[in-house]
Amino acid sequence: MLQHILGQAQDWPPEHVFRRLLELAALEDTDWENNLGLCFQHGYGTPQNYQRAVELFSRAARGGSATAQFNLGGMYYEGWGVEKNLDRAVEWYTRSAQQREELALLQLGSMYQKGIGVEVDLARARTLYSIAYRLGSSRAATHLGFLFRRGLGVEQNNVLAYQLFREAVVRADTPNITDNRSYRGTAFYWLGYMTEHGEGVERNLREARKWYEEGAVCEQRLCVEAVARLSEKQKPRHTRR
Repeated sequence: MLQHILGQAQDWPPEHVFRRLLELAALEDTDWENNLGLCFQHGYGTPQNYQRAVELFSRAARGGSATAQFNLGGMYYEGWGVEKNLDRAVEWYTRSAQQREELALLQLGSMYQKGIGVEVDLARARTLYSIAYRLGSSRAATHLGFLFRRGLGVEQNNVLAYQLFREAVVRADTPNITDNRSYRGTAFYWLGYMTEHGEGVERNLREARKWYEEGAVCEQRLCVEAVARLSEKQKPRHTRR
């Protein structure tokens, strides 16, 4: 059902999915309540209704659903259907992360990294990213790569950063989570940048351009600009005799 809500399958009309979830959620199953909440959040098969989504996420979150806890945290983070409240967002993201929910680990890690709703704590950010990484998260590899390249809370290590960015584009996305091309695009950009400038890997403009081109396919703006820049550089220069 969740795949239908996230637009990954089109076998059933949205209205049919919504009606079926409405029946299943009445059984007070947290997964169905969460999925029905997604329908209301995104206006899938029913008019968008953030307040109703919050009600359903809250019920499922209190019932122990890690995914619903993450979704409820997101509603408080954005102020959708409730008053924006970063303290409550952190509370629910934390409860979800304690159950090893990948997206909660990453979101909470990002908040500690940037000081959003909490004091900056780079060590905690790294720990949260590392837990997600050990669970197989390609997104976490991108976050960790950035920390090691910049030396944020860790000793700077360009070789390790490059390896992590490479893992981020090689690892398969976590099952049941919608592919986020922005993560891959970011990893492709840093692979291109580091290869172009010889950071953590031998400098190679041809290889750098290949990485940038992969990122451009993901519509990563900096990659698109880098491809255009390198293309201009590599144009043959005509000289007068």
